[in-house]
Amino acid sequence: MFRRVATRFSHGTHWDLGMVIYHEKMVSQSLRKMIEAKRQASTHLAKWLKSEANSGLRDLFMTMYEVDTLWTELLDNYMEQYEHYRKQFKEILTETKEVDEARKNYLELKGKTNKLEKQLDHLMKKGEGRKLESTQLEYIKAKSLVEESQLDLEAKTDALNINKHCKAREAVRVLAEANRVLHENGLHVAMAQQQLVTVLMPRSTPTRQTKEGSFKSKMDSARVVGNLSDKIELPRPRKYSEIDVGYTFKTHQYIPSKELLMQEFSRPVQRKHLSGRPPQPLPVKERSNTTWQTESSGSGEYAIPGEQTPEPPPRPDKLTLNLKIKPVQVIQRRRSIAEPRPVSLEMPSPSDFENKTGTGQSSGSGASYLSISQINGRISVSPAHIPSSKSEHPLSPKEHPLYRSCSDPNILDSIERSRRQWSVDSDSDDPDYMVFNG
Repeated sequence: MFRRVATRFSHGTHWDLGMVIYHEKMVSQSLRKMIEAKRQASTHLAKWLKSEANSGLRDLFMTMYEVDTLWTELLDNYMEQYEHYRKQFKEILTETKEVDEARKNYLELKGKTNKLEKQLDHLMKKGEGRKLESTQLEYIKAKSLVEESQLDLEAKTDALNINKHCKAREAVRVLAEANRVLHENGLHVAMAQQQLVTVLMPRSTPTRQTKEGSFKSKMDSARVVGNLSDKIELPRPRKYSEIDVGYTFKTHQYIPSKELLMQEFSRPVQRKHLSGRPPQPLPVKERSNTTWQTESSGSGEYAIPGEQTPEPPPRPDKLTLNLKIKPVQVIQRRRSIAEPRPVSLEMPSPSDFENKTGTGQSSGSGASYLSISQINGRISVSPAHIPSSKSEHPLSPKEHPLYRSCSDPNILDSIERSRRQWSVDSDSDDPDYMVFNG
């Protein structure tokens, strides 16, 4: 870097001024590194003493951390003034280069005028009238340009001299004031450090202190730091313990994301029962695209319109209570508890009893079960198919094994009440005849 700067300024006429600017920049960078290193050293010293068992040593350097913080702030203020002093040389160099450009322009125009003057003398000796007139016009224009450039050069030179004087004077005055403030405040800092040693470590050997004495020492040290901040006209810094805690708990610099907040606030509250045991975990609700509704429950959820699901096949080989399930397209409301809830009881064909009776027949036509419904506590039986003649199904209701095996009196009474109504509609002449279609 030094060679690059030296090569850049070697081509100009202000080598020494350029090197002054370069070295002042090095001084500025070094001071800033020193200030930052001092700040880091104070911070790590406070971290080390935070868990120190020696209370006197810990209290002393924890208070020294505040004093060092004030000292580094003083150095930062000094560096601002020093940067102002250093930049004055750069401004002087910039104005000097502008004067050099004006001087160069003046010298070029003056050289061109001298050349035209020599040509004019040569043409006058030869007596060439045409070239003489054109050369005289060029000479007059060049002469006027030389005079203008000369006036511009003189004005810039005078302005440069004035600015050099003012800038140099202002730079030195600012630097002197910064040095005075730094050294005076540095003296206050040194006196405060001596007072802290006297207050917190009054003896050369460590001794035990009472709680009252320790409290008094801390109050005196805090008073010393407060007086120092008033003298140097800087706000009192916070203690290292306050800074360390403040970044984690006291301040709200950490803002959790929206997803984390939603997870935190949507968490279910664990409540205890009267027995003192924690409650059972909440069941997980599974959602599906198709919603089913049963005839027994009469309840259902909203389903997606247009989506069909096949009905499960019946099981005719066993005497079970099958619930007819059908998909519901759109349900406006739920059924109330008071509404009727029909129950369908499917009964298999009497083909299972052919070996017992020897007279049962099974045909492919007609329904495969007898429908018995219960609505509001009343039982009603409805046939799936009424045969055309008695000869097709010679079994009477009382002779049928299903009638014999039924032990529910409600069902038997319902069948007995319904058989006469069916016999009127059928072709049979026997009033005891009842259809069981297999």
